[in-house]
Amino acid sequence: MPSNNQNHPDDRSIRSSATIPSRRETYRNQKTRKAQKQRHAKASSKRRGCFFWTLLVIVVTLIFGGHYAYKKYISAKKAADSIYNSSNITKARDVNSTLKDGHPISVLLMGTDTGALGRTFKGRTDTMIVAVLNPEKKKMTVVSLPRDVEVAISGHEEYFPSKLNSAYEYGGSATAVKTVQKYL
Repeated sequence: MPSNNQNHPDDRSIRSSATIPSRRETYRNQKTRKAQKQRHAKASSKRRGCFFWTLLVIVVTLIFGGHYAYKKYISAKKAADSIYNSSNITKARDVNSTLKDGHPISVLLMGTDTGALGRTFKGRTDTMIVAVLNPEKKKMTVVSLPRDVEVAISGHEEYFPSKLNSAYEYGGSATAVKTVQKYL
């Protein structure tokens, strides 16, 4: 009589050679799969965290960069808007007709020292340049006026002698123009 142990389907020798895993192997495989899933979840979580922080840094940089650029733009706009100040001087002649007739015109360019370090007083001119435009000769002549030349300021002769650059401080661009016209 043959032994029942050899042909029984629950025999361990048959199971080990067959494709059906044992309980121990099944448990081990489940544990390995679970560990792989956890590692994958951790790696995925790290990637999400890295993406989040990178995105946060980019957004914060854009916000602060945009704010900085906006402030610089406003500052530049204010400076550009305040560059031209009308002198309110009545013109001795019409510039357009003078140029059409071919006669030269003179322009006084002034660089003023005001507003730095929170100062509110008028200040003095750092540079005074007279530009003469001659359309007939198609030529322009530029002369820089020495700021320390002593002159009598138009309308303020009682302070004679005064330096040429102080004319702007006494009466603004109108006084500076009259003083330069008087001495040129």
